[in-house]
Amino acid sequence: LCCNDDRDRGQRKVPNRIMGTMDNASTPLLRRRSDRGQRKVPNRIMGTMDNASTPLLQRRPRPAVGLATLAVSLGVVLGCCASARIGGRRLGLGVGLGVEDAAGVQGGEADAMKYAVLQTQCLLVCGSDGDGAAKTLMDLSAAENGRAPTCDELRAVTADSCYANKCTCMEKAMYKKAIDSICATGETTMDVIESGAFSKQEFEAGRDACPQEFAQTNERAIANNSSALGVPLYANPKLGYKESWVPDGGRLLARTPEANERVGAKAPTTFKLYTQCKPDHVKELGGDFWFEPLAGAYLVRHNYESGSFFEQAQRIPMERAEIEDGIYGYTLTTDQVDWEYGFELENANGNTFLEIGKVNETKPTLLQRESCAQRYGQYFNRVLTNEKEPNTVSYVFGNCTTECPSDYMDSAFCVRPLTGDIPSSESEAFDLGELVDARLANFASAMLFASSTSVLNYQGGRTYVVKYDSGTEAQQDWIVGISDRDRNLVKMAMIRVKRDETTGTGKVWQLETRKYTLRTNDGYAYEEWNTPKTQTTGCMKQYCNVARYPLPSFWDQSTANSGGNFRVLRIEYTKLDLGDAPPQQFTVSLDEGPLSSSTPRQLLAPETWGEDLDVRRVILRSGTICGSWINHANCMFANAVAVNPDHWSDYNGPTQNSKQWLIVLMDGYFKALRIEVTLGSDGGVYARAIQARYVVRSTDSADPSTFDPLAYDLSEQMSTTTSSTSVAEGSYDAGGYGVGAITFHLAAEMSASLRGVSC
Repeated sequence: LCCNDDRDRGQRKVPNRIMGTMDNASTPLLRRRSDRGQRKVPNRIMGTMDNASTPLLQRRPRPAVGLATLAVSLGVVLGCCASARIGGRRLGLGVGLGVEDAAGVQGGEADAMKYAVLQTQCLLVCGSDGDGAAKTLMDLSAAENGRAPTCDELRAVTADSCYANKCTCMEKAMYKKAIDSICATGETTMDVIESGAFSKQEFEAGRDACPQEFAQTNERAIANNSSALGVPLYANPKLGYKESWVPDGGRLLARTPEANERVGAKAPTTFKLYTQCKPDHVKELGGDFWFEPLAGAYLVRHNYESGSFFEQAQRIPMERAEIEDGIYGYTLTTDQVDWEYGFELENANGNTFLEIGKVNETKPTLLQRESCAQRYGQYFNRVLTNEKEPNTVSYVFGNCTTECPSDYMDSAFCVRPLTGDIPSSESEAFDLGELVDARLANFASAMLFASSTSVLNYQGGRTYVVKYDSGTEAQQDWIVGISDRDRNLVKMAMIRVKRDETTGTGKVWQLETRKYTLRTNDGYAYEEWNTPKTQTTGCMKQYCNVARYPLPSFWDQSTANSGGNFRVLRIEYTKLDLGDAPPQQFTVSLDEGPLSSSTPRQLLAPETWGEDLDVRRVILRSGTICGSWINHANCMFANAVAVNPDHWSDYNGPTQNSKQWLIVLMDGYFKALRIEVTLGSDGGVYARAIQARYVVRSTDSADPSTFDPLAYDLSEQMSTTTSSTSVAEGSYDAGGYGVGAITFHLAAEMSASLRGVSC
């Protein structure tokens, strides 16, 4: 059994060490069973373990597999080449363990093969370019009945010029260490090869032989200190709660309009309405109104000597516009207003919020007793003749401020420092700090991790998070889901956010774990393929992306506490405030093939994503990286990281029309696709691939952060690395790296915190 879960079958003849993908664009290795007919040797490809979407295999202890018992054909070599592993580089052509002087033997299930095929990512690049010994290794594994390379041939590649020029110091040190460990020592069991001790040997080999490269790739990202964000300060007391009214200029009555200021004779007035920099009191009084995106704004009016008082039928719609870079609001130019007026907002549910009106001591009108409003008995309204510049009027909604402060910065989408371990009891829950509503803690991804490879193979990785339900002000549950290495299981953990009404703070803790078996014809798109020898089935290609499935439904259908003993840690999250509508989450699965570098693919159709046509609202959170060099064409979870223009000379930073991202995974190396999200001429949102790169990095099994792409500044590291490969296009069997899915949050409106790369 190659690259398969052995927990229910006991001892096997063939080692299932995952050695990494070696396929190139001209030789796609993953084909459906129907393309080949029945085979004696299983070619099931299990996938890389280094990332959260990597299938994480639980395996029972089993007897050691000796050298003499190993039987491998080239079909097995091709079937075992799929995966890099957490804890070390597993990027080879196949698996076979042997002695130093092993000779090549013709393949066949009964042929004893004593070989080790271990190849680093740079050798995949060299082999696909047709260079020397690396090409020989690939050619030896290309034929169905050919022989596998010997350990001598594996060492011969180190004399190749491509190896010398394209492999980094760490790649060479880790490759040599792995060859020595397998070929020289004869260690053959999966438990040894996939153990934390084995990965640490490679980690230390790269560290000790290449201190400069190790230090560069080990440089950690600096955590945001979102508490330092600048926010506008508003004078006390709070709006609407003043006990007396003191009008601007001491005027008690507004001046009546002159004849040339009346409707029908007056010049047009341009109104500007800001909706982003709302004071806290406006957010508080709006309450649940802000939980839906804004859908429109209106000017309501009572013209001089008119009998129509702010009637809905007489309100005038305003237009959404970018008032300044990243600051959106509403504008209106009209000559149909000459006296009392105010602004009214409407959200996507059709609910409205009016800033003017009658005094209410329990729930004040926003402009109640404010100096910029005019009082008429129990009513407070704006009046055009009170304005200093009646031809150009500008206000922040519900406020006397005329525009957003120049240094205004909200914190709506500022990523907070990653959490620590998430405890399993409420009494020890992780403190999220001040939280006005449990639904406003917005999770983007998290790590699943186990202390033992018997629970989560290679211990774990970063993965996908989704809300379990719509939640309440007091409580919100989330599901953290991961595709199991066996590829037919989804493992899940539920975490709960709870707000303490007394203290106004939030906390999060882990409830339990569960597992769900993927299956066809169960109400969701899913494709699988069989391993002929064992008839074991699992997901294939883009269907290994856990983000495409209804995890809350999977959770409800699963047995309680069935997932195993693993924990949630290092949650990536933002914390919104009242007035900030929670973003919508979307996953776009590119079932027809990976993201193209030449033909952009649509993420959002025109006229479907709100009024602010600004791609900075599209906040990439995760995706999948695919291609025959990734998990043998079975896609893997990857994080999204904004490209920093400080690091890339050919990129000037995000704009309304364009923003660049890295889709990056830990697959023994950090592997990344640089992509661009753009605003189309039709008003839709599109994405295209730009380039594929990787950074050599291994992991320390004792340090979960070394498994985590978010622990490093990968924008900087990817910008300086000289290691690159091709973009996989057209097919999931193509060589190189390709993006197979994108998960993103769509901000309800453009926000100042989205203008740059980070807050």
